[in-house]
Amino acid sequence: MGNLSSSETNGIEEELCLGDFGKRYTLGKQIGKGSQGVVHVCHDRESGACKAVKMLDRRNKTAWATYRREVELSQATTGRNIASILEEFVDADRCYVIMEKFEGHLRRALKWVLKESGVEASGLDPFSLGNVVRQALSAILHLHTCGVVHRDVKAHNLLIDRFDLRDPKCRIVLADFGLARRLEPGRFLCAQVGTRKYWAPELYEKKYWHVVDVFAIGVLMFLAASNSYPYQDEDQTRTRDVFAQDV
Repeated sequence: MGNLSSSETNGIEEELCLGDFGKRYTLGKQIGKGSQGVVHVCHDRESGACKAVKMLDRRNKTAWATYRREVELSQATTGRNIASILEEFVDADRCYVIMEKFEGHLRRALKWVLKESGVEASGLDPFSLGNVVRQALSAILHLHTCGVVHRDVKAHNLLIDRFDLRDPKCRIVLADFGLARRLEPGRFLCAQVGTRKYWAPELYEKKYWHVVDVFAIGVLMFLAASNSYPYQDEDQTRTRDVFAQDV
């Protein structure tokens, strides 16, 4: 998966002039794109190992500053359920960030499982749900122990090493630390960032702490169990009792 023909690979590498990164890795197809840059498959020239590389334009000062902060927090919170940066290659114009390659994100995996099961209206079985939630909680517990609040915990930021969430060996990691911040005990954050469907009431109040990540895990658990979001707006977030409604 993700392999290009030798002529296609050579064409990409000649166009980009990959420098030291190109000496170590061959570049495969693009598999993602974000505000900071694009993500490609890459292969180690010696071992053939398949990995992912995020390619960033260093001339974009805002994206570069965000990325450097993300690297600092990622390196300070290394753990089994945290997406890690393996190595970097930096030249005058670009940075090549080598990471583990995952199959996709949790939202896509949830849709895959429901399609395979032939059950569109319901969510994961209790065992699979427990495995997903346990690993997501493990990730944020580790972050919070390190004094970091993620602020954008959601299904799209949880990466999976296989689509079949029913497999007990399925590994899940939390990624994208672009909005993460260090937060000392007793201090608060006020910026309204992240994804609204996962917002805790404290985010609407503009005075929040690590609890917003825990609330987001609750939203994630509801989504995985029912294939729907519990809250659509601020009013529902503040007033809807999903348990009383027996959803």
